[in-house]
Amino acid sequence: MSNINKLKENELLLLNAIVLCENSSRVSLSKELNLKKSTVSDNIKSLLEEQWIMESTEGPSSEKGGRRPIYLKFNPQAATIISMIVENNTIAYSLSYLDGNIIISDQKKFQNNIEFIAEVKDIIEYLSNISNKTPHGILNVTISINGVVHNNNVVFTPYSHLDQLDIVEELRTISDFPVYIINEANASVIGEHSFSPDLTSLATINIDEGVGAGVILNNSLFIGYEGRSGEIGHTTIVINGRPCPCGNRGCLEQYVSQRRILEECGYENLNDLVSAWRKGDESVKMKVTNAMQWLGVAINNFATLFDLEKIFLHSNFFNELPELKAIVLKELKGYNTQKIQLVISDLSSDSKYYGLIAFSVMKSLGITRYKFQRNLN
Repeated sequence: MSNINKLKENELLLLNAIVLCENSSRVSLSKELNLKKSTVSDNIKSLLEEQWIMESTEGPSSEKGGRRPIYLKFNPQAATIISMIVENNTIAYSLSYLDGNIIISDQKKFQNNIEFIAEVKDIIEYLSNISNKTPHGILNVTISINGVVHNNNVVFTPYSHLDQLDIVEELRTISDFPVYIINEANASVIGEHSFSPDLTSLATINIDEGVGAGVILNNSLFIGYEGRSGEIGHTTIVINGRPCPCGNRGCLEQYVSQRRILEECGYENLNDLVSAWRKGDESVKMKVTNAMQWLGVAINNFATLFDLEKIFLHSNFFNELPELKAIVLKELKGYNTQKIQLVISDLSSDSKYYGLIAFSVMKSLGITRYKFQRNLN
């Protein structure tokens, strides 16, 4: 178990500043945080001894000359994180360093809640046994779920029964470190934000088994009153339309989710549908185009409610058929939405993974921002 909670107030303050700035020095930290140089020096010494930070390169001398400042940087191998992405009855898990570099990863299948808890416990026990190579061990376990999450508890899952579990309580008997649950779309938008430090207000639209959105406004994750913010898949686009597990009818995800589009076009996998589209199958083209138009209308309505800089599309459909974005864009022509940048994510499904890492670090260090100090391969 990590001893992050034993850090003193000024140590945490300095650590947070170093995480967010690549070129921090003792002098710059003293000025930025309005701390005495002696206070900074003493606390930096402790952080170095505890291996939370490292000294890196020397910076340039000031105009007055003197000693060149030594830059400090966050040590990404100070601890590890267990992350799990749960979707389509699969648990994709990994043990990673704090910069997202993976030590080990794999997947496990489950069919019901009993199997889910058993598999998660096995994963934690397995990864715990190989995590003692870092100074501070495992920071926490963070799990993303396709559903509504409130107060670290799953309260609604449309396509599984995981909302019947108190996952954190179930894992308490085997886990010495905190367990955090987060909605998968919220994990995605945190991931995008961590690689886009200049953006302050953004959203992701995730299209898979269902349709969800994650929203960051003014650099803060927006989850709403009870965690239901971003449930764009359960907005109504067809009056008295298809029934939805949420209890409503005509919900967006009953028309534009990958599962529904495949069913509508009569295919079991995306590759076959993509092949039919590229061969010019008129029926497939019409049905997929209709779905993209519905999606465009929903995104227009969604974006009108927020003043967003950019919306990231996360979907295998758009990865395979990027030309579909043009159909969606035709619906974003009003004053409130025509300037929004709509892009197909470069991170794609990796955004959830990086979002889990960033969320874990933020929860442990008590910071509101985290950015990865490396480029994507």
